[in-house]
Amino acid sequence: MKLKQMAVTDLDGTLLNGDHALSDRNLKTLQNLVKHEIVRVIATGRSLFSYFRAGFESIPVDYLIFSSGAGIYHLREKKIILSLNLSPQEASYAFQTLLGEKLDFSVQQQIPENHRYVYVFNSASNPDFERRNKLYEGFCNEIIPGEFKKDVYCQLIAICPPGTGVDKYQKIKELLPGFSVIRSTSPIDHQSVWIEVFNKNVSKLNGIRFLSDHLNIGLDSVFCCGNDYNDLEMLEACPNAYVVDNAPQEFKQKFHTVSSHHEDGFSQAVEHWLSS
Repeated sequence: MKLKQMAVTDLDGTLLNGDHALSDRNLKTLQNLVKHEIVRVIATGRSLFSYFRAGFESIPVDYLIFSSGAGIYHLREKKIILSLNLSPQEASYAFQTLLGEKLDFSVQQQIPENHRYVYVFNSASNPDFERRNKLYEGFCNEIIPGEFKKDVYCQLIAICPPGTGVDKYQKIKELLPGFSVIRSTSPIDHQSVWIEVFNKNVSKLNGIRFLSDHLNIGLDSVFCCGNDYNDLEMLEACPNAYVVDNAPQEFKQKFHTVSSHHEDGFSQAVEHWLSS
């Protein structure tokens, strides 16, 4: 079968509801896309480990753009077809930059082990950061700056408490122009700002471009649906872009808005796209 179009969706807060579950309607929509010769792609900030640990391998999609575009996984063939990491020099420079800003941050191992990490805890209290470390107990450990080992890593993740992250994000972007610096809203408390530092070529959009070239599907034949700041670049580049109603207000002013992730907004977006 020749795949003529591509449907790309964010995962948490877009395809899944607030309970991190796939509704029957959204499941049926994904299954029906095959009949339209449409390749199905999830683009998520989750690592490959996080995706499978949550039990999402049963979701009927063809490709997984994971870690915000640092990697791409072919689900049917069960193999990674793209991975982008930071060089030892890049990782070390980014480490010193985040350290200089006195941020609480982690340094994730290279793909596919980027669920394992070391972290630096600079503040007296950061509940979201602490909860994340608890979730990854056994996969992470705290270090003092002098213990950092110069090596290949996937990304660095700084977590800023509510009310402080937007300015810090802008500052880090200015300090690291040769990197991809991506902002997202915490999937844990849904308020803190996560600042992720990657190889300069990492983004969900570049993951889509890779697959477009790989499958010979033009960007004008790509549908995308999202809800957060790490989706912005792909939403701006794709002519068939939709956001769910739980997206930030500024997104809803720019893109076609459908119902929230609680109300199967993804399916509504697909139905509108296919009928237009």
